[in-house]
Amino acid sequence: MKRKQGWKLVLGLFGISVLLPYVVTLMWADHPVMQSIEEFYSGKYVTLESGEVQDVEEYLVGVVAGQIPVSYGLEALKAQTVLARTAIYRYLDDQGRVLEENLGLKCCTMVEMEQMWGKSSLEQYYTLIRQAVSETAGETLQYESTYIEPLYHLASGGSTRADASGYLPYLVQADSSRDLELDGCSQVVILTEEQFAKALMEEMTDCQISADNLLESIQVIKKDSSGYVERMMIGGYEFTGIQVASAAGVSSCCFSIGAYGTDQNGATTLQIVSYGIGHGYGLSQYGASKMAEEGADYRQILNHYFQGVEITASLEE
Repeated sequence: MKRKQGWKLVLGLFGISVLLPYVVTLMWADHPVMQSIEEFYSGKYVTLESGEVQDVEEYLVGVVAGQIPVSYGLEALKAQTVLARTAIYRYLDDQGRVLEENLGLKCCTMVEMEQMWGKSSLEQYYTLIRQAVSETAGETLQYESTYIEPLYHLASGGSTRADASGYLPYLVQADSSRDLELDGCSQVVILTEEQFAKALMEEMTDCQISADNLLESIQVIKKDSSGYVERMMIGGYEFTGIQVASAAGVSSCCFSIGAYGTDQNGATTLQIVSYGIGHGYGLSQYGASKMAEEGADYRQILNHYFQGVEITASLEE
């Protein structure tokens, strides 16, 4: 059973003054040689775990490369870049610096990019991401002059989720129905009651769940307006939707559970049907790619998925 696979996808994720050309091999010692390119400069820096200091804009290239499929197109990449830059700016000190270890972000090396994209596509895709960084020069996303929580996911269950707590008022339910076109967005898992009970006990190690009539004990306590399960009772224990999705091996807590029949041994089976890949809050990357295909630019994309926000730019003069 691939119980953890889905949530690895989930949990389960930029401007620029031009200086003299430099050779990309000076950036990372372990990557292939490419043509000379222009250097980024923002006056804000990330101190890498190696001790090197790198401009935030340069650092963003490697970050964005690992966050979103590059095939989603330039405008979607720009939207992701603004979110990634926002994530970094939230941690900058008064001198415009931050330690890489405090960011919790993955910055891909050129070798890793080549492994993702292949040698023949490396230069094309790398250049495209640099373009996304360059054309969003220092831009971040703010709500009432405060950096937002830059949440994103691969695909929603048809609409993104609102923050019911009111703590993040810019997170609203936004239509993203084309997400359902993404291969793998909908998943169906068939489990026996015994298999499901075992998986739940592995997820919550301090509970003891009987497989007998397990299906009859399942009760949804709370589901949000976008169809994501927040809390449910199973076998007398309360679980979060995330815990149940993880146990079932699906990639989203936008799911339903119902009777399926019996297996070849006569054991009662249940069916878990889920929609979406990720937590469902904020930017849907696949939805962004579809909006871009229909002519939307990155600003329109960001304003669709985040309500009442402002895109602001801040660069060193």
